[in-house]
Amino acid sequence: TAIAAGSAGPSQATPSAIVAETNEDTYVPPDLVKNSPGVAKVWVLWELTGAHGITASYNMTSVTDGGSTGNTDHLWNIDFSNANYVLQGQAEDDHTVWHSLTTKAATGVTTQIRSANDAVVRDSTEAMLVVFGAQ
Repeated sequence: TAIAAGSAGPSQATPSAIVAETNEDTYVPPDLVKNSPGVAKVWVLWELTGAHGITASYNMTSVTDGGSTGNTDHLWNIDFSNANYVLQGQAEDDHTVWHSLTTKAATGVTTQIRSANDAVVRDSTEAMLVVFGAQ
């Protein structure tokens, strides 16, 4: 829809209005979409069988070997406001796996991968993690 000459269009939404999902006549610019509660704040694809290297990521500072088989330490680039976030993970191999948490903080998390078939802790060729919450 064209805006008439001399009239103003909607203004830019503030980060707090986006977080609160305020119903107002504003627009959300691309650089502030990340503030929406329903948008992933972190995602990462990494490998565990070598150096625990990041293949692709968003808002991830590092992934490192967590010290035990199947464990990975994850540090976010932008911390969460608290440890009340939700994460979901998956790993690729010849067995179905799931993530469990050994530590959880606003700054990052340590995950552990176990086989859903036999509950054995394992390193996986490749793993994925996505995190939602307030930053």
